[in-house]
Amino acid sequence: MAETNSINDFDGYHSEWNLGSPGGWYYQLETQKLGRFIWDRVSRITGLSLPLDFEHPVLNSPPLLRDIFFRAHENRWGKGEKPGIALLAEEETLETVVENRRMVEYLKRQPGTQAVLAAPGDLVKIRSGYYIGDIRITVAFCDFNNSTIVELERSGKAGALPEAVSDHLTVNPRGMEPVGYKGIFEAVTGTLRNRLSPGTVSRTPWTRRFYPRKTAGSDGSPITDLVEWTRLNWPKLVLKPEHGYSGKGVFVGDRQQDADKCIQSALDHGKYIVQQMIPPGLWAELYPETEPGGSFPVLRAYQTDFRCLIGDAGLIGFVGRWGGIPTNVGSGGGTQAVAIVNGDPGEAARRVCEAMERMPASEFDQLREEVGQKALSAGLRYLKGPIPQAMRPRIISLGQLAALEIFARDLWQDCVKIEKWWREGLLDEFLHLPEEEKTIAGRQAWNGSPALVASDGLYSFGADLLTGKG
Repeated sequence: MAETNSINDFDGYHSEWNLGSPGGWYYQLETQKLGRFIWDRVSRITGLSLPLDFEHPVLNSPPLLRDIFFRAHENRWGKGEKPGIALLAEEETLETVVENRRMVEYLKRQPGTQAVLAAPGDLVKIRSGYYIGDIRITVAFCDFNNSTIVELERSGKAGALPEAVSDHLTVNPRGMEPVGYKGIFEAVTGTLRNRLSPGTVSRTPWTRRFYPRKTAGSDGSPITDLVEWTRLNWPKLVLKPEHGYSGKGVFVGDRQQDADKCIQSALDHGKYIVQQMIPPGLWAELYPETEPGGSFPVLRAYQTDFRCLIGDAGLIGFVGRWGGIPTNVGSGGGTQAVAIVNGDPGEAARRVCEAMERMPASEFDQLREEVGQKALSAGLRYLKGPIPQAMRPRIISLGQLAALEIFARDLWQDCVKIEKWWREGLLDEFLHLPEEEKTIAGRQAWNGSPALVASDGLYSFGADLLTGKG
């Protein structure tokens, strides 16, 4: 754990990085509006006056993401060329992923900018230029990973995207994605630990690529058989695919009792990591809920997840998530507003919870119903349907925001280093990239150019259940 007792810092670990197709920016903006709506109502009903900031610039990611696209455009074309921004997504998601539509609508409102949401097959190359319809595309963001490009090429639906990658047209550059493979975490806590920032290393949980092997534990003690050691220490471990999303294929030791079945499944599938389990109490907080027949809400523990969105100019926003284990929206988790307080966030969270416990259950349920309807109207849906909403915000302090900005800066610089080392062939043992995906990544180096990095964190900001502050 990152060692700190200051309310101006935070405890915990990043659980994974996403450098291929990170998202959440527009969902969070709508969630922030809902958070403000909830808090205004709670304050009026309970009389609690607590200044919570839901509108801080870092809580509004779309303008900062827009600037990433604009910098990428200007670096390639200069200031004389009109930006033509394509957000490319899998054809079947064009209507269902509202975030992408909203981002394109936002970009279209920018003076002198053209933008379009389209499938890769719609991208064509005419002489030296790329077009979707009559829009000349100058930069493109891909809402999918390199494995999807491989599938599109095989099915003949990739359009001109492979050439656009080779021409360095895409943001995020395809060469970023290998840095997000979780096998890299073994290198971060091992061979790279003295070449990266202390914050990145200390916030990386002990990780090993999972297969029959000898290795060393988090305390340096020898492990002669990693598979058998995992079986013996199962309640304290997690098995994850080296590269995955939405919590698919994740086996959590203290939630899934059949260790043999989980371990065998990971071995049969291959390309798994074993990782120390971050104590659930460290990233759990209390949230109000009503019970059938109850007169007032009661507090229940939920897990939290804190995604940091990071660009070349620094921190550009957060995505708050909450639910079970895992918290991924694709696994049934929900989104949560983030509020900034000028003071102790743990104390602020306690006061909010106490106030919401005083709300009559009928008013609380009515408010929750209104929030659900507003969420649907705002398009807060994912592939499986409506996204659940937390009824209180995740609270951080101004000091913690400053610490997160430093963390984001250091992580960006470290990821750039890792990409360079991977290109030099120094990290091949930590990555199991299919040859076709490796080829795609090799077509477009990153080298720190304007792009978006997401770091998912299991953090405590002072209201966790492990330390007794919650």
